Amino acid sequence: MDRGWILAHRTPGGHRRIERDSLTAFLKAHRMPVPSELGSPQRLLLISDSPALGQNLEQSLAQSGAVVELTVATGIVDAMLVLADGVPDYVVLDAALTGIEPVALCEQLTRSARLATAQLYVLRDPQHQDRDAALLASGVSVILDAPLEPESLAAHLRAPSPARLASSSR
Repeated sequence: MDRGWILAHRTPGGHRRIERDSLTAFLKAHRMPVPSELGSPQRLLLISDSPALGQNLEQSLAQSGAVVELTVATGIVDAMLVLADGVPDYVVLDAALTGIEPVALCEQLTRSARLATAQLYVLRDPQHQDRDAALLASGVSVILDAPLEPESLAAHLRAPSPARLASSSR
């Protein structure tokens, strides 16, 4: 607060009160979890051409109690249109999405200043597990195993952390 990173004001009694929007922006800018009581639900963008994956994820997240606003983009063009409307807190990219090179796309997404506060997760393509190191080097926060276990994703949404593999086998 003294350095001006978080805006606050003093009460007549001399206590400080932090402004909610300032704290939320600070937490997101430093890739720290934002407690649900600080505002709106976490926004998650799933980029996958599998409609069943989106439906299963939505149901599972609701059952897990995670407060998440899920948007499903069925391709890259659809994802770019969604991103033009706003920045999600999390982007989950299905690496098996047809017509993309996942490592190059992840590099582009993580270099985007607009997406600086978003966590990028990748759903591993079972046929290309050798890409893990390149995906993590490109700025991916978490690599999830396919088929996606929504409980695993919900746990990551509750406690995001630095780049890691979310695999039970590693």
